[in-house]
Amino acid sequence: MTWNIQDSTGDGANKFESREFLKILGKANIICLQETKKQVKIEGYVSFNSNRKTSRSGGVCILVENSLRKGVQSVKCCESDDIVVIKLEKQFFRLDFDLYLICFYISPPYSALIPLL
Repeated sequence: MTWNIQDSTGDGANKFESREFLKILGKANIICLQETKKQVKIEGYVSFNSNRKTSRSGGVCILVENSLRKGVQSVKCCESDDIVVIKLEKQFFRLDFDLYLICFYISPPYSALIPLL
């Protein structure tokens, strides 16, 4: 599952305290979230987070169900704060090859984070 949650607390309520929100997330083994704006921790999942150091916006996270943790490795791929990469190990998941899962966020063209040309 992938979801741009547009800030976990943007409407004044913490989405991670909402039973409905957690019920939706709980249906997935692996979840990619964009625009988290802070570290994400959900019971039953290990989280791989990346948050911008110079801005309160953005933030990406991959959540992996605890039962799958042994087959997952974090991968450092680049200097961007808007990318998280994990490797799903072929032996653990019974695949023919390792699978890389990338969660990223690209700022919209009107964003102050995109320099004007």
